[in-house]
Amino acid sequence: MQAKNISEASDAGKFLHVGYNYVYNGFSSVSQVSPVQMGENLGQDFIVSFYRRATAVRGSATAPPLSSELNIFMEKIGSDNFTLSNTNSVFYLESNTEYANSEAGLTELLASSVQIPTNAIGTTKRLATTTVGTDTQFIYIIYDLSSSIPLTLCYSSESEADACCECTECEDGSCPKYTITSPEEVSTEFYYTQCNGNPLYYNLPAGDSVTLCSKTYPTFTSGDLGTVEFVQCNCDL
Repeated sequence: MQAKNISEASDAGKFLHVGYNYVYNGFSSVSQVSPVQMGENLGQDFIVSFYRRATAVRGSATAPPLSSELNIFMEKIGSDNFTLSNTNSVFYLESNTEYANSEAGLTELLASSVQIPTNAIGTTKRLATTTVGTDTQFIYIIYDLSSSIPLTLCYSSESEADACCECTECEDGSCPKYTITSPEEVSTEFYYTQCNGNPLYYNLPAGDSVTLCSKTYPTFTSGDLGTVEFVQCNCDL
């Protein structure tokens, strides 16, 4: 089990706690909680404020077993002064590859990971939940405490005016249907919003496509950009 934290230069010196626990067959493990002090920018692309590695047998306190529900959280405890927001998320990966604890290793790790949005638990805690799906050698958790958010851009092959003024697909306010296709060579990830307002991240394998309903225009967040095709209003999926 490896856990990392990335933050921004403007938050250097601030404090927060990060942690995780798992639930399996009605058993809830003891939370593994660590204090974090945000680091300074030393000229790197990422500010890694925290690194923890734990080696253990699956099912022990620090190693969630297959099919368990993994709860990953960020929490203000005591005198912590870092301000949590809805831009904070978690990157998660189950893999047999050991990524180096370096800037290059973190870059590769982030590109291979799935980003999971966090939900607010009161005003002092944010929680991301996933299911342990494979019996791999490594589980990686990256707590993303940066304030960057996906940016949605409209594109048109017709004209600038079309991209600018025809960006809203459904003027009647209904939920649109889109088909998203990834590049042939590599996978990609995009962010979208279900018709009920629930935001999700979707990892699309290389050369694959998916059709779904999205209240917002699907936005690529990692990997090589794919294509987004509007299908219709009043999504019927």
